[in-house]
Amino acid sequence: MSKCHAIFCAYRDELEQEADEHDQLREKLATILTNTAIALKGEEPELTSWSWHDLAEVAQKLHDYAQLPDCGTCKTNKNVTVTGPEIARPGFFCNKCGRAWVQQT
Repeated sequence: MSKCHAIFCAYRDELEQEADEHDQLREKLATILTNTAIALKGEEPELTSWSWHDLAEVAQKLHDYAQLPDCGTCKTNKNVTVTGPEIARPGFFCNKCGRAWVQQT
């Protein structure tokens, strides 16, 4: 075996080992992203996988939702009216009863 061939074989083995390490890391990160998507979006439909492209947006929406106070009027059947710009945000709902927040006019 020539010296060049030995160097090439050693380099090839090193690259194969590095590729295996990258594959293991990729699989680990894919598992983390898949589990995160399931935690944020719920169980995946049959024969489907959740996309990862919107995980940051979904997490932000859930975080914003969790920061809203309870409406305090959960025993009524009306939409909740709140005051103050920090909590009067359309598209959000009471954490207890699920009623929509509406901005007071």
